[in-house]
Amino acid sequence: MIVTPPQFNLSTRAILSMALALILMSIAIPQKAFATQKPRVVSMNLCTDQLVLLLADPEQIISLSYLSHDERSSVYAEEAVAYPTNRGLAEEVYILKPDVIVTGTYSNWTASSMLEQLGMRVERFEPAYQFSDITANIKAMGELLHQSDKADQIIAEFDARLADFQTDPAVQPRAALYAANGYTSGKSSIAHHILVAAGFRNIGAELGYDYGAKLAIESLLMTSPDLIVTNPPGFGHAKAEEMTRHPALDYFQKNMPTEVTTNKNWVCDTPLVLDAVAELTTLREAMARPLTQKEGSQ
Repeated sequence: MIVTPPQFNLSTRAILSMALALILMSIAIPQKAFATQKPRVVSMNLCTDQLVLLLADPEQIISLSYLSHDERSSVYAEEAVAYPTNRGLAEEVYILKPDVIVTGTYSNWTASSMLEQLGMRVERFEPAYQFSDITANIKAMGELLHQSDKADQIIAEFDARLADFQTDPAVQPRAALYAANGYTSGKSSIAHHILVAAGFRNIGAELGYDYGAKLAIESLLMTSPDLIVTNPPGFGHAKAEEMTRHPALDYFQKNMPTEVTTNKNWVCDTPLVLDAVAELTTLREAMARPLTQKEGSQ
C-alpha cells in the first residue's frame, strides 16, 4: 500500500518567511549573549592604564601602554606585567580588535583619529586637575567597562579617606613645587590639591598661577618657602633639570627638614594620590613645632 504524505500546502513565500525567521533567531541569540559580556579594552595612555587596572577584570584587558610596566611611573606596574603592551600605534591596536580603546585627551591624537575612521570605538579621558576629577574618571571608566559597582565602592572609600584630611591645621607651611625648567604648578593641578589636603599652602597659587608657569630661581628664593618639592631626576642628564640642581637651591634646602620629591602617586587619577597626601601630612606635622617656635620669636 502506498501511503501518501500529508499535504501542507505551504506557499513559497511562507517557506521563505520561516527560513528567514530561523536565521534571525540564530543570529539574535549570540548577539544577546554578547551584549551581556563585559567589553574587552586596549589602553594607550599611562593614566587610563591605571584606571583599567583598577577596575577591569583580567580577561577584559587586551593590552596596556608600554609605560604601564615602568615602575617609576606606574602605581600598578606589578599588576601590569601580566598583560601585553602597545606603543599607541594605530596598526598594532587595530589588529587586536578590542570592543573599546581608551586614551588621554591630549595623547595619541593621530592614532586615535585613524582608529575612529576605521570604525573603532575610542574613549578619551581628561586629565584630573582636582580630586573631583579623579572620582569622575573612576565612575566613567567603571560605566564603560561594566564595572559600576566596583567603581562606586572605590569612590566611597576615596571620599571617606579624603574627608579625614579635610582639616585646617593651625600652622600651614608654605611649599613650592619646582620641576624641570623651573616649572611650578598652580591651583588647577592635582599637585596643588595634594599640598592643600596635606595642610600646606602652595606658593604657585599665592603668585596667582592657575595651571602653572615657569618660575625664575631668584623669584622662588625670594618667596622664602618652608618646603621645596622637586621632581625626581630622570635617567641620564637633561639640561632642563639643571635648575633643580642649582647651587643656590641646594644651599637654601639645607635649612629645610628634608628633601621632598614627587613620585608616581602624584601622576595619575587613582586613589593612591591620597598616599602622597598622607606622606606630606606626616612631614607637615613634624615641621609644625619648629615653625610655631619661629613665628613666636618674631
